[in-house]
Amino acid sequence: MVVWIKIPSGEGGEHYYWDPDTQETRWERPEEAVEWQAQNTPTGTYYWNQRTRETSWDVPQSGSTTCAPSATATSSIPTPVHCGATSTLQLGGSSIYQLTSGTGGRSWCRGTAKQQQQQQQPVEQPPVGSWPFTVKHRGDSLPSRPTQRASSNEATADGTAAGSAQWVALPGSDGRDYFWDFEAGHAVNNLPAGAKVRWRAYQNAAHAWYYVNVGGGPTLWSVPGLPESQGSANADSGADGSQMKLWWCELGAAVILKGLREARYNDHVAQVIDIWDDEIVVKLPDCQTTVLSVLPQNIHPLSKNAIVEFSGLSGAAASLNGTVGTVESVDVRNEESKRYMVKLRDGSLKSVKGIKLKVRSRLWNLNLEDSQTALQWRKEQQCLLIDSAGNHRRFSVHLPLGFSRRMQSEKVDAESPERRSPSVGSGPIFKWPVLVYLHGTGGTSFLTHSKKAIRSDGVLFAARNFVIVSPRCDWNWKEQPKQWVIELVLELRAAEWVDHRRIYVTGCSMGGMSTWEVGAMRPDLFAAIAPVAGHHQVQRRAAIASQLCKTPVFAVHSIHDETCPWQVEEGLWYLLMHKENNPRFQLNITEHVDHCSMHERTYCETTMLYEWLLMFKNE
Repeated sequence: MVVWIKIPSGEGGEHYYWDPDTQETRWERPEEAVEWQAQNTPTGTYYWNQRTRETSWDVPQSGSTTCAPSATATSSIPTPVHCGATSTLQLGGSSIYQLTSGTGGRSWCRGTAKQQQQQQQPVEQPPVGSWPFTVKHRGDSLPSRPTQRASSNEATADGTAAGSAQWVALPGSDGRDYFWDFEAGHAVNNLPAGAKVRWRAYQNAAHAWYYVNVGGGPTLWSVPGLPESQGSANADSGADGSQMKLWWCELGAAVILKGLREARYNDHVAQVIDIWDDEIVVKLPDCQTTVLSVLPQNIHPLSKNAIVEFSGLSGAAASLNGTVGTVESVDVRNEESKRYMVKLRDGSLKSVKGIKLKVRSRLWNLNLEDSQTALQWRKEQQCLLIDSAGNHRRFSVHLPLGFSRRMQSEKVDAESPERRSPSVGSGPIFKWPVLVYLHGTGGTSFLTHSKKAIRSDGVLFAARNFVIVSPRCDWNWKEQPKQWVIELVLELRAAEWVDHRRIYVTGCSMGGMSTWEVGAMRPDLFAAIAPVAGHHQVQRRAAIASQLCKTPVFAVHSIHDETCPWQVEEGLWYLLMHKENNPRFQLNITEHVDHCSMHERTYCETTMLYEWLLMFKNE
């Protein structure tokens, strides 16, 4: 297999391509897949695989899936044999847009309508399955550089290379380990040359992480130098426990959680399922399934409008069992008996003990046992969110292929007594990244956009690797997205099976506009965003750019898009690049694709967008 490497030319942000086996260079993108990209640093050049996210200091070679270095490989990078006019894309002000490449090059410019009409001639379409977009801007933090190589005399006492002494091995989704350098803030599938693992991570039956020193050192609850764990649900020391009426901590009680360091669980309802000496074990309801150990001061009475279901009533009241209502208030007439006033659908109020109520999630009709093993047309789950105002909001969910089978095997394994041993078992409950997809005007869910698309490489990759959530957008292209989309994400991120650090949002056309806006509403919720063929309201430009100044952004657009012209987007791109200086903003431009084809070319034909998003996790 030919290995082509994408090389930055250093002129106007353009790239050329190099085959290290034959030493051939060219400006035109090869027909073969280009997976490797060179990245120049002050200490040398390293190579990054855009598909596997592997990094290497050695030149990738053909004939090996891991691209092991060849004995005859040269470490120097040649300059291109032929160079056309420098390609530039200078955003903002009165800049001229142009793209010219060697012989047979093409160009566009921002000028008079007559000039543009003269340039609208047929252009060669890129091959199907290739990434048709040129990276016109890449922030200086894309991607993170690999750990610096150690020289032969830079080794620690245990033989670990300097600069890689804190590599931690963790169990991956495919059963193989991946490797995390928490000091550098990134993970790789394969260790850099010369690096060694210092720690191996495990979880015990209570889902607490501990770390085994592979060199024979002590086993610790925290790696030295590791930032304080964000997985603990224990309370802040400043919680108002001294003022709490702890008699709400009763086995079976319906409660709400507050004051937790792990903020994603705050303001979620839960059921008390066990009481230890100084800790309360609670379970989040329905599809969230999360079990937490909290302190008594984290337990509060349910707030107004919490959704509950009557359960365990006897006698004349037994007919209410299974009835759903909303909490109106704590029953102050019977405060010490721990009762709530619950409003039924007919408006009547009932006084009920907290232990006779079962809390309900705001997510309805989401069945964790209903996932596909092979992708099928129109098989997404149709679900409901009851928002904070009591309105019903519709969304679709696709659980990753094989999700239910994996969850069941992990559940059985977690209940096994042998699971307490770190050397036995398949590992902790796997947490899946979430892809929130916002459709365009008149659009549908991600997997119903096109029937033929479910067989494409891109869609199959997404279906295997993400929980895909498609809100039914009830706004138009002139309006801002509604707040309930954020409420939906907040509910989902508390689920045990969701990786709350890897939630992404993307969308095309009106969905691209919605992606800008939703990302700007709560940039702390999303690890990265990807607006495709989008637009934005000009009066919102500065606010969006300011909110997204640190968020990884993968923007995709076409010069031939007449529905959402690039000229409108230009100002937002410019602010992100030059005013806000977002170091993780990447702009992908093509001149080949019309608006109606952008979804297929971006989401279906390649996995580029998904792989880029997965590079990022929230802190």
